[in-house]
Amino acid sequence: GGFQCWSNESCACRAAKTPRLISSMQWPAVVRHNGVFAQLRDHHAIAVGYCSSDAWVGDVGADESANGWHFRGRAILEGALAQLAAEHGLTRASEVLFSGCSAGARGALYNLDALCAEARRYAPDAACSAVLDSAWWTELDARTPLQRARGLPSVLEVAAASSELYGPAMQLRRRQLRGDLTARASSPLREPG
Repeated sequence: GGFQCWSNESCACRAAKTPRLISSMQWPAVVRHNGVFAQLRDHHAIAVGYCSSDAWVGDVGADESANGWHFRGRAILEGALAQLAAEHGLTRASEVLFSGCSAGARGALYNLDALCAEARRYAPDAACSAVLDSAWWTELDARTPLQRARGLPSVLEVAAASSELYGPAMQLRRRQLRGDLTARASSPLREPG
């Protein structure tokens, strides 16, 4: 998790207050995880750290961004899969499960079809699915009166501003998802791909 930035001002504030969410430069070399990871004794589990501030949906470099920020969440995920295939046996996987909470869940939801297709490039017979925790992407305005008074944007306002900030690739994917989600709303859950 870690929400996202949606404007030059919100990115600058994020960089100043929580730099670990906008760069991996100060991260430790190894991070130990507990919780659900401890339950996966018979599986390989990895955690991809969140530093792209784009809910894993951006694919814009600093030279392409109007404000000079990198938004490479999607490329980070694709790079993690490539490294897992090259160095850690992803090619032998029979199951691939993507998961996340908050911004991580939103990123897993947004990228799931592409990630499963990419995972199957390395492990063609692998089943692919996701567990999403608190994806928090609602059209309801859930702000409190104090949040409104302080000018905190709604989720929809963040989504619209993010779409402009992260570039055309996200706008196209958002349009694809709208059509895809409309089509899937009346059908039972299915494995993507």
